[in-house]
Amino acid sequence: MAPDHASSFADRDAIDAGLRRLTVDQRTVVVLRYYLQLSHPEIAHVAQIPVGTVKSRINRALNALQAALAAEARGLPRERPA
Repeated sequence: MAPDHASSFADRDAIDAGLRRLTVDQRTVVVLRYYLQLSHPEIAHVAQIPVGTVKSRINRALNALQAALAAEARGLPRERPA
């Protein structure tokens, strides 16, 4: 079965839109963790924040990203964080 390139592009666009909805701090820890594959202590060192703050920012960012993707799937308008 051939890959569905249109679906792949749509998924990528949805993720990009979700990432844009995150705050700069949230987006930073997500990129460091999931794109650069840094550990929590490494992220804490790079961002100069406590490990607990790294964990809470990642948790909040993933929750926000999940909500954004769910809204995108339902066709709801995009909202920016306050």
